[in-house]
This record gives sequence, structure tokens and C-alpha cells, in this order.
Amino acid sequence: MCFSKSAQHHSKVKQRNSLLEIMENCFEMMVARCIKIGTVQTLTMLGLLPEVVTISQAEDIYGKRLITEWREKAWIKFYPANNKERGKYYVKRSELETASAMMDLHNKVPDNIIKQLMQLTV
Repeated sequence: MCFSKSAQHHSKVKQRNSLLEIMENCFEMMVARCIKIGTVQTLTMLGLLPEVVTISQAEDIYGKRLITEWREKAWIKFYPANNKERGKYYVKRSELETASAMMDLHNKVPDNIIKQLMQLTV
């Protein structure tokens, strides 16, 4: 009986350590994404990177499917362009970076891990 309790305890500790490692990796990724967003914002504020991105430029960078998905989720907004020669609409680089980060964070933490983490805290 003692052996089975010890084995159960060891299994729970191993599971908890595995989840903590996943959480640590996710936290590192979140910090890295935040640094990237901050860097883009700083470069934009300094005028070294344009805030306005045409739809075709955004699609070249992130792909047409993601731009469509992010627009449907209202993560990005299409703004009417004043310069019709370059396109009818534009998007803001800051919105694109934030949408990309949100997608990365959502894809990196599977739902089953989130559920397990929530059960550990109870």
C-alpha cells in the first residue's frame, strides 16, 4: 500500500514538473513576443518603420488566409486609404503584430494543457 501511494505521488510530481516546464516555455515565448511588439512600436514611433501596411503587403508577410481570419475575428481592421493608387484599404502594423502574437500564444498552449493546469490549482 505504501508503495502504491509513493508511486502515485511520484507520478503527480512528474506530471506537475512537466506542466511547469510547459508553462515556463510558454512564458518565455510570451516575453519574446512582447519584446517584438515593443520593438516594432518603438521603431514605428521613431519613424523608422511605417505603421501603415497595404493589404497586399500584409498578405505577403502573413498570408492571405491569416489576414482574412484575423479580420473575421476582428483582431485587425481595414482602414480606408487616402491614396487610392496604392490600394483601397490599409492595416496598421501594430494590429498585425498583436494578432500574430495572439495566434502564436493560442497555438502554443493546447487546450488539454490549460485544463490540466487549471486542475492543479484547485
